[in-house]
Amino acid sequence: MFVVKKIVALFLYPVGLCLGILILGLFCLWATRRQRLGKVLVTLGTVLLLLLSLPFFSRQTLTPLERRYPALLHPETVSWGAESSTSPRWIVVLGGGHVSDPRLPANSQISAPALGRVVEAVRLHKALPGSKLLLSGGAVFDPVPEAEVMSQIAVLLGVKPQDIRLES
Repeated sequence: MFVVKKIVALFLYPVGLCLGILILGLFCLWATRRQRLGKVLVTLGTVLLLLLSLPFFSRQTLTPLERRYPALLHPETVSWGAESSTSPRWIVVLGGGHVSDPRLPANSQISAPALGRVVEAVRLHKALPGSKLLLSGGAVFDPVPEAEVMSQIAVLLGVKPQDIRLES
């Protein structure tokens, strides 16, 4: 059941769906007599992949979702609810990819989205007294856990090591 779930989920993503249509079309072109169906499928897969890759489509899809959750521009002025008279205790930062290379500084070893997450977490940490950073990211494709690299960056940006916890 797990394998079936993963295969079905693959075709629910735009790239997986387009590649599935393209592969089916190529199969029809090369392995069957249904040349016309193969041409239609290859054309459909290519056009669909092109349309879904355009910034217009992603903007139209993501903007309504992003607007539902506005950015936390002034965290020090937010009321955190009746049950808590203090600001949040933890700021959780999820990993986003890295390649460890001891010849490079830590901020050059992680992906741009991951670096943006760390910088935003440090901004929130400085605005919310008493908060701690929980950095998440293991050693999946690299021997060095991503949480450690993010920790090095947070320290470089002025966070005290005792305010950082790692989930590697």
